[in-house]
Amino acid sequence: MYTVDDLERARAAVANAERRLDDYDGNNPNKHRTEVAEAREHAYRVERALKRDRLIPLTPHDEVELALDEKYPRAGSKTTVEYEGKRYVKTFRPGARSLSGGVRFWIESWAEAS
Repeated sequence: MYTVDDLERARAAVANAERRLDDYDGNNPNKHRTEVAEAREHAYRVERALKRDRLIPLTPHDEVELALDEKYPRAGSKTTVEYEGKRYVKTFRPGARSLSGGVRFWIESWAEAS
């Protein structure tokens, strides 16, 4: 179980990794990219866990996403569902890519379908 302090440390780690990447002026274009990707993934997972446990403030959209995740835990990409009179579609987007171009982790979300 994570705490709000864990989230703050994870966000600081992302900022530090991004700063090292930005400050690097050597000839290795991939230097620090793995560290940035790992830090982003950890921060995403910590924030998601804290939202799921309702330990940090949630936006109205976060509340809907949590309700949909609880109701449809196995929803795949482009799954369309109805919730409180509105239609929502499950989407996934890459959170970070590996050096070879593969997806390191996916960011899950629900979007209101038109």
